[in-house]
Amino acid sequence: MSYKITLIFIAIILGLSLVSTLLFYKATKTSFTFIDIDGWGLKIQNNPNWQVSSSVYEDIPNTKLIKKDAIKAKFSNRNLPEINIGTSTYSTSTAICSNEICETLSKNEKVTILGKIYEFEIIEASVMDQDTKTFDFYTFQFQLDGIEKQIKGYSEPISPTITASFSDMSELPKIKRILESISK
Repeated sequence: MSYKITLIFIAIILGLSLVSTLLFYKATKTSFTFIDIDGWGLKIQNNPNWQVSSSVYEDIPNTKLIKKDAIKAKFSNRNLPEINIGTSTYSTSTAICSNEICETLSKNEKVTILGKIYEFEIIEASVMDQDTKTFDFYTFQFQLDGIEKQIKGYSEPISPTITASFSDMSELPKIKRILESISK
């Protein structure tokens, strides 16, 4: 009799363990989908916590990902964090900082996209506010190699530029993971 009770007890413990494992998996599993990066023949993993929009700037297709709980930068009015893929949309001169004071914060940051390692610098953008230098956002930018598109009005094919802006360095690893999900 005690043998049967022991087996029933073990079965109950294993069953409860399996149920709790399945519930934990379901609760922690994040649902990701892949979305098209308009006009470039690429896809990127989209976390449901980010919203996606597409636009065209000077005939160049752009895809923008903005975290749903994004904040606005105090001075530049950028959404933070956000990722733009296409062209540098902040300045007609393609300057990463157009009206800010930009200083290199860290060099040799790396991200691997489509098997290629891209190195970039994190730039801290600040503004002068009543004679005081005040932080506004962090940003980085680089161009994807090997992905080209002939755009009307441009003499040479162009490659998409990736620009990311964020308010907290803790967002950088998350942005890099999203970028590393880019695929063909």
